[in-house]
Amino acid sequence: MNAHHNLLALAAAGVILFSHGNVFASADTEAMQMASATGDASIAADTADTVTSSAAEESAADTAAGAADAVAASAAGEQTADIAGVPNPMVPYDSYTEMATALHFHPLYFPLSSGLELQQRFILGGNVADLRYASRYGQPEKRAQFTVRTAVADPDAMTAETLSGVYGADWQTQTIGDTSVQLAEVSDSSFVAYWTKDGFVFSVGAENVNRWDFLRQVRDNLIDLTEHYY
Repeated sequence: MNAHHNLLALAAAGVILFSHGNVFASADTEAMQMASATGDASIAADTADTVTSSAAEESAADTAAGAADAVAASAAGEQTADIAGVPNPMVPYDSYTEMATALHFHPLYFPLSSGLELQQRFILGGNVADLRYASRYGQPEKRAQFTVRTAVADPDAMTAETLSGVYGADWQTQTIGDTSVQLAEVSDSSFVAYWTKDGFVFSVGAENVNRWDFLRQVRDNLIDLTEHYY
């Protein structure tokens, strides 16, 4: 999104510079015609030089200002991405099979019996599967939202925070089934869980849910799948 804003800002700056160029070119022509009509060629030359110099200085100032704004916007965008903890870039995929083929493993998913509907599929940073679900019924803004992420375990780089994108939470360890799970309550309607299994790491975050429904979905669907199929 920041890249689009930067491009729009630069495009707008280009339009402004182009507009200025037309104004000064028109003024330059008019001055030369007036000088020629009075027979004073030197006035025409001096006027043309002055106007052209002024146009160049203003154009240079506008260009510098536009470049500075673009750099600042880009820096702000990068800082936002770092704070959010979301790997970049996010590459969308049209199907689960296409995404699994690109990753060379099968990402964890919610089965149809969960009552959740798969909305979007992404690969983050080239190595993290990101599947986004929503409950099937109710007003769109009030439906439960779940994000399931899967990656190959990397002890040096992958933690509960880096995989889930949730930083600064109070993570607590709880055993669900036969799996040790790290859980965090972000708010009274937002939760996240993280666990590992045989060389893979998993996280699931949810919004617009209560604690019981979140734990039920994690236990009955995701943990059950990882304990039997990973």
